[in-house]
Parts: sequence; structure tokens; C-alpha cells
Amino acid sequence: MARRAWWVGAALLAMAIASATGILGALGSVVGPNRAETLAQLVDAQGPLTTALACVVLVIVLDLVVAFGFFGLLRSVSTDLAAAATALRVGYAMVFLTAAGHLAVARDAAPVRPEDAVRAVDAFQSTWDLGLVVFGLHLILLGVLIWRSVILPRWLGALVIVAGAGYVVDALVIVFGADLSKVGTVTFVGEFALALWLVFAHRRIGRRADQIAA
Repeated sequence: MARRAWWVGAALLAMAIASATGILGALGSVVGPNRAETLAQLVDAQGPLTTALACVVLVIVLDLVVAFGFFGLLRSVSTDLAAAATALRVGYAMVFLTAAGHLAVARDAAPVRPEDAVRAVDAFQSTWDLGLVVFGLHLILLGVLIWRSVILPRWLGALVIVAGAGYVVDALVIVFGADLSKVGTVTFVGEFALALWLVFAHRRIGRRADQIAA
């Protein structure tokens, strides 16, 4: 149990690094404040777009690892609830894979058809935004499982539930076109706290699981 907890936490941290590198860093470097600037930057953006695409694919793979890792950690709380949370994260990974397809189109089109590349980048962002509804629901179920678990602290479950609700609110705001700041930029702290706990307190988790099994 301790080893599984560590691997899940390490995968979550690796996902955070890959997302920051690929989406905030590489992709963010070629998406300008307006369409004209983005068009100009995309002409020579194959390198950054390739980096972004590679990072997105890595995140998708790690999402699947994390999905089934959490199922193994928390199925003793409720097999049905853990299975539902796993299915939602796998579903989110598939949505993100669709978004990655748009990013691949943008990379290939950038040098010769920058207008098509801009549209593909927009499609990547909109597909990813809609996927956040699924991801947020996954986090809410995961938070409930953690709250009910005896191997993880309840405060972590509460933070993860809040993080999930933040993503759902963000996605709904985008769907309805409201001009509001993204809640998820604040509530994501629950995901980060969970990753750190799994990595640095995995032995405590293992001992607690052994005590329950004894």
C-alpha cells in the first residue's frame, strides 16, 4: 500500500511538471494576447508545439496510471464509488486525447497554414475546458472517498472536493460565457497537497493500512 501511494503521488507531481512545461510554458509562449500576434508566432512554433504535444501525451498516460492507482488505494472504502471515480478520470483522459489531436493538427499546420493552426489551438483549449467538467466530477468523488477513508486525513478529502468543485465551476463559466476569474487557479491546491501527502507520508499510509488489516 505504501509503495502504491508513493507511485500515485509521484505520478501526480510528474503530471504537474509536464502540464506546466507543455501548456503554460511551451504552448503559452506561442499564444499571444490577440489573434494577430498568435498568427505571427505560430509560423515558427513547431518546436514549442511539439514540446506541448509531447507533454500532453505524457499527462494522458500518467492520468491512466493515477486513475487505476487510486482505485487500488481506495476501493476498500467503496468499490462502486472507486470504480466511478476511475471511470471519470479515464473518460477525462480520452477527452484530453481528443484535445491532443487538435494540438497535433496545429503543429503540422503552423508553418504553412497558420490560420488553421490558430483554429486548432482554439479547438484544443475548448475541448480541454469541457473536459474539466469530467475531471472536476472525478475529483469530487475522489474527495468523498478520501473523506471516508481511514488511511488518508479528512482535510485532504475536503480540499480535493473543493478543487473538483472549482474545476466544474470554471467549465460552466466558460460554457455560459461569463467573464469571471478561474476558480481552479486557487482551488488546485487540494490536488497538490494530495500529491505531496502521498509522496512524503506514504509510509504512514502503509502503516495505517497494515493496522486495519491486522
